[in-house]
This record gives sequence, structure tokens and C-alpha cells, in this order.
Amino acid sequence: MKSCGQALQELLRVIILLQGSTSAHTNTEALKALQKAHELLNGPSHFDPLPEKRVSATQPTYHAYHARNATQQALALLEKHLSSDDSQILMQASDLVREAYEVL
Repeated sequence: MKSCGQALQELLRVIILLQGSTSAHTNTEALKALQKAHELLNGPSHFDPLPEKRVSATQPTYHAYHARNATQQALALLEKHLSSDDSQILMQASDLVREAYEVL
């Protein structure tokens, strides 16, 4: 449960970073937070690492918008998981974090 709380904090950090982001630097910070959230959601025993990548230098606002939307969906699922303890919801949240990561 502690890792879910930490993942929730990382996802909130991503939302804050990407809110109105217009720079690749800010998107890079969000990318790091997404990596951490993904690691926390999957745990050490089921960890499926994200591929190494760099943020797109072109259209950072566009990429931030789409990554923020996927992150918001992951946040909503994670909040739902915290109240129901359904592991399937946790996997869906992890998939959305991966989607947000890939968009950036």
C-alpha cells in the first residue's frame, strides 16, 4: 500500500509538471516521475522496465497534453484501487503510466 501512495505522489507530480508545459526540460522531469511511478506500481517482483527514451524536442506542449491525459486516467484508477484493492485496476493504471511515458 505504501508503494501505491508513493506512485500516487509521483503521478500528481507529473500532472503538476505537465500542466501547461511548453518545454522539453519540464517534460523530461515528468518522464522521470513516470518511470518512478511505473516502477512503484509494478513492484520489484513483477517489474516490467520501460524502454530508455528521450522526450521529443518538437511540440512539447502537444506531447505534454496527451501524457497528462493518460496520467489523469491512471490517477483515477489508482484512487479507485486504493478504495477497492483490485489488482486488475492496478495493472490498468500501470498500462496508462506506460502510455503517458511513451507519448512524451
